[in-house]
Amino acid sequence: MRPMIKDGVSVLYRKTDEGYEVNFLIESSSAIVPFSIDESALSCIKLLDGVHPIQSIASIVGISVEAVLSLTEMLQSNGLLQTFPTVGNDYVGSRFETQVNFLAGFQTHSTDDFQKRISNSRVTIIGLGGIGSWVAYGLMLAGVRKLTLVDADVVELSNLNRQCLYDPQSVGQLKVEVMSAKLHAFEPELVTTNIQCLVDTSETCAQISTDSDLVICCADEPGTDEVNRLVSETCFLQNLPHILCGGYDGHLGFIGPTIVPGASGCWFCYEQTLEHQLLAAGYHHLQFTPTQIKGGNLGSISAIIANYHVTEALKVLSGFAKPTLLNQVAEMDFLTYTIHMRQYHKRSECCICNS
Repeated sequence: MRPMIKDGVSVLYRKTDEGYEVNFLIESSSAIVPFSIDESALSCIKLLDGVHPIQSIASIVGISVEAVLSLTEMLQSNGLLQTFPTVGNDYVGSRFETQVNFLAGFQTHSTDDFQKRISNSRVTIIGLGGIGSWVAYGLMLAGVRKLTLVDADVVELSNLNRQCLYDPQSVGQLKVEVMSAKLHAFEPELVTTNIQCLVDTSETCAQISTDSDLVICCADEPGTDEVNRLVSETCFLQNLPHILCGGYDGHLGFIGPTIVPGASGCWFCYEQTLEHQLLAAGYHHLQFTPTQIKGGNLGSISAIIANYHVTEALKVLSGFAKPTLLNQVAEMDFLTYTIHMRQYHKRSECCICNS
């Protein structure tokens, strides 16, 4: 046996009057596991690198094999020792080597190949604008090998300050065609299905999401709320996880929610919760800007908001961690970098997620 500290566990120690204080930081849960140990135990921990067998550690430190076994059993019972080989060796030298090393910190079984789950997934992205273009790029970089790209628009000059991969030569061309070509230049093995249409009916939404593992809605036409309602209702009928990307308004960014049928409420639950909160406080919305006028934005804000959603998508597709935005949305203030989480709950009277 060649014991090794688990991937994704950091070790900090300091000298105390009684010996040493050792803290194991588990990155996947942010938990800290502390121990008070003596110098010989610290020397053993330094040798838990997967190279030294138990007998060798005991010989180097000058203690009994039983003492080393007692230490490793204690660490193993706290989930700090690697008890099985990770899948990292399968990806050495590949473009995903460092990503797999990150995911290995969340591995709990020898069969957990999170990267393989990501690569085998099909994702439908509705809308390839300021959020959707970055989402498509991020998922391709992460290893998703099947993308359904949906957008009805052509590239406009005003898109280029914030929308990813489009360039001046793309102006006037269909977004789905340009995005597909750009993504293939990075990853020739990528399989894309390009659909030029406006998602404005349940039938259209059901057709474009066929065989998908996840739908990500980044569209704002015919309206953000309208398309979110349509996507959430259709995906619930298909028992299909979906992420509704909030977008941005000035210096504010809106993230989520992530909706998994059976594990969370739907978009209608969120709308009803928000409406109830506003009305209960006596507020009414007064709109000054005509709907046809585009709001202001920064490309950096688009990229940050989109990559929050990419991370949520990877959680859903691989299962390396629980999605953060189940039953909640995040509002980020880019002037102060503060994030406010707004929670909602699955309503017992909802005709969508309780049907």
